[in-house]
Amino acid sequence: MRGGRSALLAIALACAGAGANAQCCDHILTMHDSYGDGWNGGVLQVTINGSVIGSFAASGYGSSETFTVCDGDDLQLDYTPQDYENENSYTLFDQWGGVVFSDGPSPATGSVFSDVGVCGAAPDPGAVPCTAMPIDTIDCVTVDNSGIEGTGIAPGCADYAGGDLWFAMPVPSSGNVHVATANTGGLSDTGIALWTGASCFDLTNRGCDDDSGPDYFSAVSAFELPQDQTLFIQVYGYGGATGAFELCVTDLGTITLESSELPIVSLFTQGQEIPYDGKVDALMEIRYNGAGNLTYVTDPPNVYAGNIGIGLRGASSGGYPQRPYALETRDVNGDNLDAAILGMPEE
Repeated sequence: MRGGRSALLAIALACAGAGANAQCCDHILTMHDSYGDGWNGGVLQVTINGSVIGSFAASGYGSSETFTVCDGDDLQLDYTPQDYENENSYTLFDQWGGVVFSDGPSPATGSVFSDVGVCGAAPDPGAVPCTAMPIDTIDCVTVDNSGIEGTGIAPGCADYAGGDLWFAMPVPSSGNVHVATANTGGLSDTGIALWTGASCFDLTNRGCDDDSGPDYFSAVSAFELPQDQTLFIQVYGYGGATGAFELCVTDLGTITLESSELPIVSLFTQGQEIPYDGKVDALMEIRYNGAGNLTYVTDPPNVYAGNIGIGLRGASSGGYPQRPYALETRDVNGDNLDAAILGMPEE
């Protein structure tokens, strides 16, 4: 938080002005940049009771700030744009992980939000990510979202209109899961979204599905999930529908590849997330011993060994198990390098 002691004094005065019995609580602002280079000059200003407590911007792929809001405080957000606004987004959460306000990519500018602060009681279990209910890969659970308003965290499929419930579990050691809904005689059309995060305030969408299960039920798989994070599962009815249904999680385990009659392509992202927008620098090796011959993972790369730029492509298809990539061969300086690979012409 910028502003140092003056910002802390402003918060203290604001809470004092809200009344001696006012309840105060943390609010968490998460900011994201899909390209990974920060907001390029874009700034979100937070004002409480007429005093600016800070002007914030995402760094890298994302960052967060925490500040205090008390019951009755006048809370205002003002956004100033700069460059590449299609990369910028942000969400303001209350202390329980409920969405207070969210915008982007290409967020609105000027005074974008104004409301009165409310610090309420803890939401019901499963009502928000921070109160997600436990689930495991052993037992299926029966879900009933009747009477659930929903978080407003849009997953991007199955005509989301609220009514979502949340479950959570540690990412299994394999990093690979399959999540599905099934019929229990109630709700017959569902949606599932998978998220991971080190906390319930900063989630990354790992896939969303509408009708890949039987009839209109949902099924989605996710692979190579970060093993030091939590898997959050968001389930809801299509178009806001409510009722009971079954939810099951399966640990898919791992498969070790030793050899193949197909070319073996190895990608080394050096710990970086592969983005949906833009490309990151990475390395690629291709091994292939020709038709009818086995190629081993331990063989030296004989088709290509060098630098590439790689990013995910596709909107909904980017979350499928076999993720589609866009890549270009590059030289050691990161510049485009035309290369003929596996009989295909350069470029």
